[in-house]
Amino acid sequence: MEDAVNILGDYRAPNYEIYLLTDDCAIGWRKGVIHHPDDMRVYVFPFSPDGTDNRAITKVEFPAQFLEIGTPFELSVRLTNYGKKPAENLLCWLVVDGEKKSQTTVTLPAGASIDVKLSAQVEKGGLHWGYAAISEDNPLVDNRRYFTFKIPKQVRVLIVGRPELRQYIKLALAPEGESRFFKISEVSESQLGQKNLEEFDIVIYIGPKNPTDIALGRLRAFVSGGGGLVVMPDEPSAQNSEKLKQILSKFSPQLSLDVVGDTASLAMVGFGKADFGHPILSVFAETGVPDAGFKKIVRIVPYEGNTILHFANDMPAISEVNLGDGRVLLCGFSPEPSWGNLILSGFFVPFVHRSCQYLASDVAAFDVGYIVGGNGLKTLEDYESDEPLKVIFPDGRAKFVAPRFLGGKATVIIDNLPKAGIYWIVAGNDTISAFAANVNTEESNLEPLTPAEKKRINVVWLNSEGNIEKQVLQTKFGVELARPLLVLALLLLAAEMIIETSWRKKTSKVGAKTATETEK
Repeated sequence: MEDAVNILGDYRAPNYEIYLLTDDCAIGWRKGVIHHPDDMRVYVFPFSPDGTDNRAITKVEFPAQFLEIGTPFELSVRLTNYGKKPAENLLCWLVVDGEKKSQTTVTLPAGASIDVKLSAQVEKGGLHWGYAAISEDNPLVDNRRYFTFKIPKQVRVLIVGRPELRQYIKLALAPEGESRFFKISEVSESQLGQKNLEEFDIVIYIGPKNPTDIALGRLRAFVSGGGGLVVMPDEPSAQNSEKLKQILSKFSPQLSLDVVGDTASLAMVGFGKADFGHPILSVFAETGVPDAGFKKIVRIVPYEGNTILHFANDMPAISEVNLGDGRVLLCGFSPEPSWGNLILSGFFVPFVHRSCQYLASDVAAFDVGYIVGGNGLKTLEDYESDEPLKVIFPDGRAKFVAPRFLGGKATVIIDNLPKAGIYWIVAGNDTISAFAANVNTEESNLEPLTPAEKKRINVVWLNSEGNIEKQVLQTKFGVELARPLLVLALLLLAAEMIIETSWRKKTSKVGAKTATETEK
């Protein structure tokens, strides 16, 4: 509609007319208003869709679970029946990288939506694509829902702190000494400033005590650029709590910090309320957070942040803070054995694993893409090539594009995505990125507009069973009067002739009678 108005705006004419063909049940009509200038008249010609018993995949969702090579993952696929009849034995299946991975059969009641679970796994890192699909009906376009995802070959982790505490983290990530998923490096605090942090995805910083200004500035820039940071106190850093507060304020200004408890005390506090909807803690949703006891903790309350786990005394145990494009986890507990039994608890290893995976989720991402007809915007994390960028469309067409640089990163924008499917971004022979486009499933409801709904829309509705030309002329000029007026004129003329003939006859008789009497 907007395009039509813009096109007509370039011309001068006494009348402006727009003609729309529609099934009269698209979401655009249901808003009830069509915006157009007053001097433009809009005619709408409705036609009936093939049928209203449509089923669609309206959502594909990745649960609170992390993507790993060789590890099964599960997708939640929402099926919706827009028809008035149940769909019996509806087949739903999942395809990843062109290979069917799983399928199921369901009964979908009329007018209902249900979620089904489909699983898959991949054996290599990098870009992957797929779609969920259901048995064909009309229209076909909403029977598939596309997605892309990326699994890093390894998550690069840098552990900073005292050697004995670094060892606990390292054993949690690689209990057998090596890990195919985590690439682990470790340094002392004094060596932090010598590391190129761009070589890592995650930094785990245990006991920030006296980092150099250069090291602290680089760490802040690392997080702002999309890196992940986990901070845990230790005994030396807790002994100088003001310095610890000053360091952490670089990542969360105006935070408050206090050391609570004593390692010599017998009293211990455990974990309390937890946000099981958070990806780090979702693994404990059914069993609860494993028991752990602490003699000493640090109460860290960020000015802006989200506490995902509390201690039993309601003090924050883990708070999440956003900084630029990255995230920081501020922990009130420590792997110090004198502080409690954290490293022996069933909480420690899953927490370390899932924190690294969560903070690296910008490189291990699931993407359901964009809507057909809208614009696609893709940031290219790894684009360093001199080769021109090319977008390959779902139908195989290709288009060269010039990247825009936003925040120092190359970004590709594709306007008005024409078709559902996977769009690949390549440079030479290298695949740089990919994204999905899907139809707007709000338009999958094929129930026609009611007469009352049509009246609220400021357009001229034409009757598809009548004469279109005649209807348009009538709306322009009103009902044609020439023909009925001509008939009326002929009738009046005939009446006049009859009256005149009758009058002449009467006049002739009267004249004859008068003449006879005169002669007499």
